[in-house]
Parts: sequence; C-alpha cells; structure tokens
Amino acid sequence: GACQKYEALATNQQGARGIAIDDTFVYWTAQTDGKVLKMPLGGGSPTVLASNQGEPYAIAVDATYVYWTNSTAGTVMRVPIGGGSPSLVVSD
Repeated sequence: GACQKYEALATNQQGARGIAIDDTFVYWTAQTDGKVLKMPLGGGSPTVLASNQGEPYAIAVDATYVYWTNSTAGTVMRVPIGGGSPSLVVSD
C-alpha cells in the first residue's frame, strides 16, 4: 500500500499510555502526569477529563463514559464523556 502521512495530535504528553477513539474524539491516559485527556479528532487543544490519578493506564470509551485503570491504586474509574467528576467503578 501507499505510505500515509501521520500527524501528531498532541505533544509533550508525559507517559502517554492508553488510547481510545470514538466518532468525535481521541482519548488517552498520561501516566506520568496522572491525567486522562480528550481531544477532537480534527485537532484542537486537549481537555483534561481527570487529574491526580494513580498512574492511569488502560482506557476505554462508550457512548456515556470514559473508563480507565489506575495502576498504583488498583482501581477502575470513569468520568462522563462530556466531563465532570470521576467516580470509582471497582477497587482491587
């Protein structure tokens, strides 16, 4: 196949780990910074959905929530896709 041009959506992301995509946004975890972020697929500025997390790692998204694991806390968390307060789903 033909080579495709790749473009960075966000730079200077400390410890970027997990990534999830829906029809509108790309979501990712920044493990070193303890953040969960999103950004429009067409570009723009990242939005912090959660901060002060315990090394967020894996991430998933559905029509309502963004979910992620916190490595050091042994938790699964979620936040509404449009933003809000993170809540605990399950604890180790």
